[in-house]
Amino acid sequence: MGYTTGASFTVKRVGQNVANLGILDDEGGGAVEVFAFDFDGPSGNGPVGGSTLGNAIETTLGGGDSGGPSFVFQDGGYKVAGVNTFVAQFIGGPAPALFDSAGGGMIVSTYADWITSQVVPEPSTLLLLGSSLFGLGAYAWRRRHRK
Repeated sequence: MGYTTGASFTVKRVGQNVANLGILDDEGGGAVEVFAFDFDGPSGNGPVGGSTLGNAIETTLGGGDSGGPSFVFQDGGYKVAGVNTFVAQFIGGPAPALFDSAGGGMIVSTYADWITSQVVPEPSTLLLLGSSLFGLGAYAWRRRHRK
């Protein structure tokens, strides 16, 4: 089987899976940029190997999950490890969302340098407060000295 409920804006579901495969970047740089997993059935091993997490825990991606985060639990908290991007069918296997299909996404750490170079640093709170107070002071001074 597979998941049995459709996508919903109001119902959030959680589950787990194990990234069974890492796929090298298509630019030839040698970095692992894609993670993939098999959606194991309630018992046994999936097409890629590794045992199931069980029907109550193991999950796959569904409608609306693309672009969402994949997390890892590390150092006592959850961290974004990837961006969900695809479901797939193994050759001769069942269609996505059914047991023994696949899913995966992009690994964030592979692009950490690029992401950092694109992010505009947030101004410090003190600097923001100071510039706001300066602006208010200049406005008040101008109003007082208006002719």
